[in-house]
Amino acid sequence: MNDAPAKALKPGRNGRRGYADYKRARGLQPIRDWFWTGRTMRSLKVKSASENRAVIGFVDPNADRIAHVNNLREKQFGVSPTDRQALNAAVLAAIRQVPVVRIVRAA
Repeated sequence: MNDAPAKALKPGRNGRRGYADYKRARGLQPIRDWFWTGRTMRSLKVKSASENRAVIGFVDPNADRIAHVNNLREKQFGVSPTDRQALNAAVLAAIRQVPVVRIVRAA
């Protein structure tokens, strides 16, 4: 979330395989990318949206728990400083393009 790559997965210990080893054996990249079965990322949805607010989150309770635990270990879900600047610029550009609405009370 700070515009840096996520920390590397821990290697196995005491002759046991680590999570990176399990991912590599399945043909997946041994990095923190929230993909194993794809269930967590598939459950990431827009939960509600209105004119002034949008809420995104995990609709599957198990995926929500996994994301919560992973986010406690290392912040992985949010807006980075660079992304926040891009988001602010996009919002300002949209505001500038919309004409000002003026309400005039009829006499």
